[in-house]
Amino acid sequence: NPEQIADLLHNTLSERCRSEDLPYALNLSIGYEKMRGRNDTAQNCLIRADKKLYKEKSGHLRHLRR
Repeated sequence: NPEQIADLLHNTLSERCRSEDLPYALNLSIGYEKMRGRNDTAQNCLIRADKKLYKEKSGHLRHLRR
């Protein structure tokens, strides 16, 4: 499941940053998408994945501004 993999990557990075006591924060934004059938194109799939990536990225930025 892509969402579980993304969560695992986020958690691993967060835990590693805490354990290393880094003076800065690292964040990870991941966008992914599945092809939607035979008539879907790679370009359209990448566009949808990019939209998800930037939606997630904006969520990270809102969290950091608080």
